[in-house]
Amino acid sequence: MEPYLDPPPTPRALAAPPAGGPVVVLAPHPDDEWIGPGGTLLLHRARSERVHIVVVTDGASDGNAGTAAERDTRVAERAAESRAFAVAIGATVELLGHPDGRRAREEDLGVLVPQLAAILARERPGVIYAPHQDEVHGDHHVVALAAARALARWRREAAGEERGPPDGGDAARACELWAYEVWGTLAAEVVVDVSPVMERKLELARCFPSQLRHTAITHAFAGLNAWRSAFLPKGATHGEGFRRIRADERAR
Repeated sequence: MEPYLDPPPTPRALAAPPAGGPVVVLAPHPDDEWIGPGGTLLLHRARSERVHIVVVTDGASDGNAGTAAERDTRVAERAAESRAFAVAIGATVELLGHPDGRRAREEDLGVLVPQLAAILARERPGVIYAPHQDEVHGDHHVVALAAARALARWRREAAGEERGPPDGGDAARACELWAYEVWGTLAAEVVVDVSPVMERKLELARCFPSQLRHTAITHAFAGLNAWRSAFLPKGATHGEGFRRIRADERAR
C-alpha cells in the first residue's frame, strides 16, 4: 500500500514559553528582541526568569548613509532604545557593536561564534532565542548561523572544561535553542499564546522611536502575531511562532 501524503505537522499551541529560563535572546539589531520573541520574554519575566539580551550589530545602517556624525548619533540612539526596552521588562542587555548591514563571510563567524559562546558560558541559559536561518535579512541569517554554532561550541568547551562550574556541562547540554521570526516566517514547531501580554508588547514599541519614525512596526508585527493566533485555541488573539534548532557542530 502506498504511504499517506501527510503534510508537515501543525504547530503545537503553548500557553507558556517553549522552555524554561534563564534566557539569552540574540537580536541582530536593536528592536528585534521586541519584534520576534517580545511577548514570550514578558511571559518569562512573569515567572521571574532572568532574561539577558545580546544585540549583535550597532544598528547604524537603518537604511541611511549620512555623515560619520549622523552615523554615531544613530548608533547612540539605537543603543539607548535597547537599554530602555531592557529596563522596561526587567532584563539585562549588552551591545556587541558589530557593523550593521555588511555582507558576512566565514571569517566573520570566526569572530562572532566564540564571542557568543563565551556569553552562553557566562550566562548559562536554559533557553536561547535567535533568528531562523531562512530570514531574508543578511544580519538575521548570519546571527542564526552563529547561534547554532555557538551553542555547539559552548557544549564542547563545557564538556571538557575543568576550571568551570562542575555542572557547566549539564547546563550546556540541557540548553535549548529556539528560532523566532521577523523578516521571514518560519515553519513553526510551536506557537506561544501571547494574547495576555500583547497589549504590553505593543506599548513597548515606544522604546524604539527611531523605528517608529519610518516604519509602522506596531501595525506590521502585530499583524504577524495576529496571524499566528490561527494556530491557537479559539479566543486567542496573538501568538509568536518558534522552531527548535539543533546545535551546529561546524568548528568556529
